Amino acid sequence: MTVIGKRFRHYKGGYYRVLYLGQIEATCEDCVIYQSEKDGSIWVRPQDDFVSSVDIDGGFKPRFALISDD
Repeated sequence: MTVIGKRFRHYKGGYYRVLYLGQIEATCEDCVIYQSEKDGSIWVRPQDDFVSSVDIDGGFKPRFALISDD
């Protein structure tokens, strides 16, 4: 589940905090607005992509894994 304020680890290793949940204006698709803890950059990704799994060497893992409950 994607929740505002929660920290996530990207499967490639970066750490991010969810800032907002929103909608893409053109499609009304739900999206996640999140910030890199490394450099402060802000990113937007469709929520379906944010919560999806990725195929890594034949095994699946979450694209973003919840790493804290604070």
